[in-house]
Amino acid sequence: MPEHARPSRTGVLETERVVEVRVRNRHADTIVVGGRVYGKLQAGSRIVVHQTATIEGDLIAPAISLAEGANVQGRVETAARTKKVLSLAS
Repeated sequence: MPEHARPSRTGVLETERVVEVRVRNRHADTIVVGGRVYGKLQAGSRIVVHQTATIEGDLIAPAISLAEGANVQGRVETAARTKKVLSLAS
């Protein structure tokens, strides 16, 4: 049975071991993958894929790092960070 991964309170989602993971909440500031992931991963800042990672799904983040030897089947999209706009009181 696959394990479930969730972002930490700091907004980091990380898998260090080689395990099968089905990600429920795929939105985090930083995602670090060292295991097996099925599904789309979207990060606010970056995705780091270690050489031991196998990913079946799309990666979307402003910065994506793929280590030599990592296996990714899906789209890799680097999208600009969204800027937060603050309105000033008049």
